[in-house]
Amino acid sequence: MKSTLLRDLDQRGLLKETIVRWMGEFGRTPTINATNGRDHWPQSTPVAIAGGGLQGGRGIGATDKTGREIATAPLKVADLFATLYRACGIDMAKKHFNREGKLFKATDGGSPIKDLF
Repeated sequence: MKSTLLRDLDQRGLLKETIVRWMGEFGRTPTINATNGRDHWPQSTPVAIAGGGLQGGRGIGATDKTGREIATAPLKVADLFATLYRACGIDMAKKHFNREGKLFKATDGGSPIKDLF
């Protein structure tokens, strides 16, 4: 089931040219800590992306049954951004200028996630 935002973008014909990305900066531990909370867990981070011509309805990668270790399709944050840049038509081989006029690469060695194209 689509969220209201995705449904609205789709109905207006804007979802193919708009990318919606949902993520945090890290995941949470699969177990509860001593203060009944969950600590930072950078080993795996959930991400949801939609639109921009990317293939929808896919789950890529998984953790083991305890949620502690990556079991399949280990990806890097750079891979996510390489995917987004490719979907936006940004040439990752080209160096770009930042606001201070310094050259930089679009990603730090990432590769687009082929299963999304």
